Amino acid sequence: MKEIKKRIGKIIGLLSCAALLCVCLGCGADVPELLEPVGSGDNLVTVTRGEMYNTIVTETTVIPSVRYVRMNGQGIIAGLPVALGDQVKEGDVLVELDGSGVSGQIESIDQEIQNKSADNAYLNELSQLEIQIGELEMAQMQANGAGSEEISEKLSDITKQRDRLYTNQVEQEKELAELQMQKMEGGVSGSPLVSPCDGTVVALRTGNVGDTLEAGIVAAVAVEGSKEIKGDYVEEEVLEQAHEYYALINGKRYEITPSPYSQTELNMIELQEGTPYGTYYLNEGADVAYGSMAVVVVVTDYKDNVVYIPDNALYSDVDSYYVYVKDDAGERKRRDVEIGFEWNNAVEITKGLEEGEVLYAK
Repeated sequence: MKEIKKRIGKIIGLLSCAALLCVCLGCGADVPELLEPVGSGDNLVTVTRGEMYNTIVTETTVIPSVRYVRMNGQGIIAGLPVALGDQVKEGDVLVELDGSGVSGQIESIDQEIQNKSADNAYLNELSQLEIQIGELEMAQMQANGAGSEEISEKLSDITKQRDRLYTNQVEQEKELAELQMQKMEGGVSGSPLVSPCDGTVVALRTGNVGDTLEAGIVAAVAVEGSKEIKGDYVEEEVLEQAHEYYALINGKRYEITPSPYSQTELNMIELQEGTPYGTYYLNEGADVAYGSMAVVVVVTDYKDNVVYIPDNALYSDVDSYYVYVKDDAGERKRRDVEIGFEWNNAVEITKGLEEGEVLYAK
């Protein structure tokens, strides 16, 4: 019981002291500044002056620039002087073609064009005659006092005949144009397919000697010494305004040149619901092996000679930003600041701090 009385006495004493303190504070004594916790006294940072910027980073691989060899029309394979992986020079023959049937094929196309033109002329003349007969019949109906409904139906038939004739003529012209194009391309080609550059044959779609080689891409040659990097697409406007861009390969920096899309190319990619990619060329003289891992770095929003602090030294309330400065006496003082650019755990200070000042961080 005595112990309980002692504890009650201590509690009453503490409450009396608290009441007395409240009275004293209310009598005009200075109220100490209530500082929020900002870490230990050792958690100090210094206001710095230097560079700030953003970066766009893409991981990718070094690949060769490739030139493609295309076959127009068809051809008979007469020889295959190169194989996949061979080194070639510009003008070297990749595929030999048999040209013995070229002249006969062209004569056949000429004959087909002549026959089709004659058939088209005959069919169009018949269609014109049917239209003229319909117009005469409508005139006779009008002269005989036919009703408006009958005349309207006859006019509709004549209009359909005219539309059908026009559609047929358009299709006929298209077919003749295709034949002319086939003739210009040689029909069955006898000209050999050659390498467009010095480099390495990295693709070869042929067959065996004597096989017919169909139209399309036949070979691909990696341009000697060329090196491309393909990564995430960065808009041309961003690249134009960027402070710099470069590639990091095996820890070494390499200068690069971007290869932008034309607006037509971007429209086609968007139409096909595809995703564009960024293409960059390693500048001449870069000694890098194909297949090497690369990182493309685009530096944007670059600012030099700015004052900045770590973001863990910045505080904010509803309408302002502030810091806690360590003054000459070692005291902690609140100071309002204005901020600008923010990046990578750092904040630009546009007003309120000077380089070298010491702050308390969180």
